[in-house]
Amino acid sequence: MYFFVRFTGFVTVVIGVLLMLSGVGTAVYGIFQNAALLDFVNNIWLAGIGSNSRLLDARFYAIIFGLGLFLAGMGVSAWGQLLLVFADLANSARETNLILRGMRKLE
Repeated sequence: MYFFVRFTGFVTVVIGVLLMLSGVGTAVYGIFQNAALLDFVNNIWLAGIGSNSRLLDARFYAIIFGLGLFLAGMGVSAWGQLLLVFADLANSARETNLILRGMRKLE
């Protein structure tokens, strides 16, 4: 069972790192490719729902969305680290107890 918890921890950390990278990529893309992002949003999203409003600047929204992805990735990665810690503690609990009891007997 510890193998599955450890494997899930590794997968969760990798997914968190990918989310963080996609957040940074979204923010950078939104800053440097503002015209392409504006065309995408205005032509596809807003025209598709039949809205008369137009987006004039997409940088702020791209940065906020990228920050959200980055923070979500940090949370997912932290959860994966916590799973790894739980698996390590559960796997070595017996050995830890033996070491601590052995140290107590030496005194």
